[in-house]
Amino acid sequence: MSRTRVDLQPTGALSPRELLWQQVRDRRDFTLMQLIGSTGIHKRTVQSYLQGLLAGGYVQDLRADGVYRLVRDVGVEAPRVDAQGRTVTQGSGREALWRTMKVLGSFTARELALHASTEQHLVAEEEANTYIKFLSRAGYLRCIEPARTPRQARYLFVRARNSGPRAPMIQRVKQVFDPNLGKVVYVEPTGGRDG
Repeated sequence: MSRTRVDLQPTGALSPRELLWQQVRDRRDFTLMQLIGSTGIHKRTVQSYLQGLLAGGYVQDLRADGVYRLVRDVGVEAPRVDAQGRTVTQGSGREALWRTMKVLGSFTARELALHASTEQHLVAEEEANTYIKFLSRAGYLRCIEPARTPRQARYLFVRARNSGPRAPMIQRVKQVFDPNLGKVVYVEPTGGRDG
């Protein structure tokens, strides 16, 4: 499924995957052209996601005039699958970190990584450190105890910055995009900053 830049989607907008899954669940039986027409998503993107849903066993090709049927409804969360039907885990660590920091309230990077980890996806302490660094610079977190050897810094989640359920993303250009607000909330100064 080709990726649309998330910072170009309208505020609160569903991603293409979420829009497609919503239509699949609403219709139950559908054609490729119905999905394209009801979502306005490019044909190749729809075909790619549909191929992943087929390979993953979520939908079945009825071989009748190009009609497909939903056979495995897993709820409102759109399956994150590649074209071969394999589960895509990219971004799941950041989503777990975002949920967990809101529950814990205050934490170190080690505590956050430990509590965000599951049997299916272990979150590395370094990933937690990176996420904390950027969210702190964007104002979502506040350092309440600086690091002192051997103790790690402790951060507090700023409740007023709880923008919604979707995890703010660190984009490759070193900026933080919040999909709940539909905007970039932090841009790394030219030349970067360290730790």
